[in-house]
Amino acid sequence: MERSFHNRFLALVLLMAMVVLRVVAQSAEPQLVKGLVFFAPDGEPVIGASVVLKGTRIGTATDYDGRFSLKAPLGDTLVISFIGMETTEVKIDGEPLFISMRPPRFSSGWACFGGVPAGLFGRVYNYSANFLSGATVTALPSGQSTTTDGNGDFNFIPAASDTILRVEHPDYEPRQGKIEGNSFTISLDPLLVRGQVVDGDGEPIIGATVRVKDGDGTVVYTDLDGCFSYWIGNGRSFEVSYPGFITRQVEADISSRMIIALEIDENAPLPEFISCPQPTRKPLSKGASSVNSRDGV
Repeated sequence: MERSFHNRFLALVLLMAMVVLRVVAQSAEPQLVKGLVFFAPDGEPVIGASVVLKGTRIGTATDYDGRFSLKAPLGDTLVISFIGMETTEVKIDGEPLFISMRPPRFSSGWACFGGVPAGLFGRVYNYSANFLSGATVTALPSGQSTTTDGNGDFNFIPAASDTILRVEHPDYEPRQGKIEGNSFTISLDPLLVRGQVVDGDGEPIIGATVRVKDGDGTVVYTDLDGCFSYWIGNGRSFEVSYPGFITRQVEADISSRMIIALEIDENAPLPEFISCPQPTRKPLSKGASSVNSRDGV
């Protein structure tokens, strides 16, 4: 009887081990992971964020709605990164992932050559690490402010009650943070122009050309939903065109996604059709006999 109990105990242990191994094996198998990446301040989707399985080269990028999907084992970690945002790591737990991204905090330690100036001083860059002149730096709540010079530098004396430093520029996302110390290095992200090109019935126009006019000549094309995006720093006016439609000149509106309707061009020339001559049969030479299909030859 003791031996029978021992055998049953071993069988139970073996069964439990098989169950555990099966669960482990299932968790190691790649699962379809879906998620949404958005900006923490306003909930706007992050377009083109990099989503990579940690320690591998397996990854994808978020679409126009900030969504992504890829296959990865449960329990592994995803690394989400985007220019000008703090890199975020999220563990895969089998549930849809909602990932918020935040701008990095102001960093201190800006190199000041010569004597250290009184008050607040620092340097402002853009996302390409170039000096950003003409940015407005404001201390809150007093509202005292200054503008960065040709080297992106600023220096002014705030009020004793000021606790927040805010940096603004017409072409970039504003940033603000706590005043901690008196030296700052601040990087600004460019504003994104978002739009959708549609026809008179509201249907998306795929492959429409969006050409930035007053910047560096950037050209983008609408996707399968008729949508496009580009950085406002490349220009504030652009031209939208598509064959058979009237070209439109548009001023960028960064407050929301723009809906741009194109009208059919009634005067557009019809597409040309190329006529091809019918093939001619070469006459048989004398003495040659024609093949009769009924002979099966």
